[in-house]
Amino acid sequence: MEKWAFLFFMLPGLTAYAGETALPQSPWPAQKSQAWYDSQPWLVGCNFIPSNAINQLEMWQPDTFDPNIIERELGLAQSIGMNMVRVFLHDLLWEQDSDGFLERMDYFLDICKKNNIRPMFVLFDSCWNPYPALGKQPAPKPHVHNSGWVQSPSMDILKNSEKLDTLKPYVKGVIGRFKHDRRVLAWDLYNEPGNTNADSYGKFEPDNKEDLCRALLEKTFTWAREVNPSQPLTVGIWRGNWENDKLSPLNRVIMEQSDVVSFHTYAPLKDAIAGMEILKSYQRPVICTEYMARPNACTFGDFLPYLKEHRIGACNWGLVAGKTQTQYPWKSWTTPFAAEPDVWHHEVFRPDGTPYDTAEVELFKKMTAGNKPPAAAETAKKNPVVSMKTSRGSIEIELFMDKAPLTAANFLRYVKSGFYNGTTFHRVIKGFMIQGGGMTADLRPKPTDAPIKNESYNQLRNERGAIAMARTSAPDSATSQFFINHAANRSLDFDGPMAPGYAVFGKVVNGMDVVDAIAAMPTKNAGPHANVPVETVTIESVTIVE
Repeated sequence: MEKWAFLFFMLPGLTAYAGETALPQSPWPAQKSQAWYDSQPWLVGCNFIPSNAINQLEMWQPDTFDPNIIERELGLAQSIGMNMVRVFLHDLLWEQDSDGFLERMDYFLDICKKNNIRPMFVLFDSCWNPYPALGKQPAPKPHVHNSGWVQSPSMDILKNSEKLDTLKPYVKGVIGRFKHDRRVLAWDLYNEPGNTNADSYGKFEPDNKEDLCRALLEKTFTWAREVNPSQPLTVGIWRGNWENDKLSPLNRVIMEQSDVVSFHTYAPLKDAIAGMEILKSYQRPVICTEYMARPNACTFGDFLPYLKEHRIGACNWGLVAGKTQTQYPWKSWTTPFAAEPDVWHHEVFRPDGTPYDTAEVELFKKMTAGNKPPAAAETAKKNPVVSMKTSRGSIEIELFMDKAPLTAANFLRYVKSGFYNGTTFHRVIKGFMIQGGGMTADLRPKPTDAPIKNESYNQLRNERGAIAMARTSAPDSATSQFFINHAANRSLDFDGPMAPGYAVFGKVVNGMDVVDAIAAMPTKNAGPHANVPVETVTIESVTIVE
């Protein structure tokens, strides 16, 4: 019996892999992480808290959530070329009103999208006050850096291992709601786990805090992997030795479980470079998720050019000076200040929207001018376009050599050999897809080359007009057959090892009306084959036009 590729798809009562329930529990392969990063522009932005909020709770609670201020201040970020923000959430917000919290996150994401900014959400935080409380938040302590910021979760939960699992619904609920939302850049699971806040709340911190944070972090990675988001997971490494053979137990969890490497530094560039070189050795994309402390000689002038040159993401602390008062230095907890310092610690803009330092703002604009994914214009030029002449009309398809090189090259080999000439669209389902590329008019499969590896991890979507490879139930079984999506088919996308999906490798750029016409044709059963067009639809030729 001859083997031929076909497209499995889900209908009520059917599953692609009966009996398999295991969930992915390991980080992305390095190749997938790099492919994700290569699809991004140079990531540059800030840790964002609106100026009217003293902490995460005040930012997100319904009485103090202020879309107008958020939109105005994200507009400032966009005006200087920022394209990402790192934003802190809190487990108490989920406990307070999970539905309302998710609605406000969705509203926030709409504001971000309007300003061409994508957030990296932070779920837990080990910094500052270990005993957060919902409700009205305290007023800022005069002249004190981050006087009202709160940890997540509360120390009462962190110290009680039996209570850690109460956080599972929060982690899975938030990530699960937005796990395939393109407005979300990434998930940062825990900010500075193990930070003991020695100069502020040190007397309230347990001696084994690092171990407690590691226990929660391990669980959080597991919960997040069970959700299996299409965005990467990360945790910023921030202290200790970063070399692989010298990692602390906590840092080993961070480095071995993060899909992309992230880190914090407030050191001068000359001192920070050594750490960045170590992080590059892990062979994953690198993003600096906290930097810039002017009194420490950690400045935009030094860091922005270096980070751009080495394509390391750049996310400084702060945007607009406000209730967090992070223009004051950390030492304001122990050294009294009577007025704002001449040299700001963090922040880029004053409350009225004017720059603290015009030269810094101009540097941002210069560094971000024309910021696009690597060689985006060049790769777009290199992407070939083929013309598929059918008995119902012609369809032009761009092949994504830049994002699906293996699959696109395989398709082109069949094109150049003339393989597709005379084959048919042998399976047609309106509102789903049209499939062809391997069967003759009498429904005989043509002999093909060897199967190729499934490239579905490239995160390209089976959206309307996308062309993808058909295959058997074995993920790496695609040969010549393809299908064109007649509608958005989310269930066909990569969703982890247990749902490997179908590899998209191009899109229809002209002739979608022809696809619609083919999809609308009456069909019949023909022997073992279902959904066969009553009138044969022949692929007369496929030629390269660009």
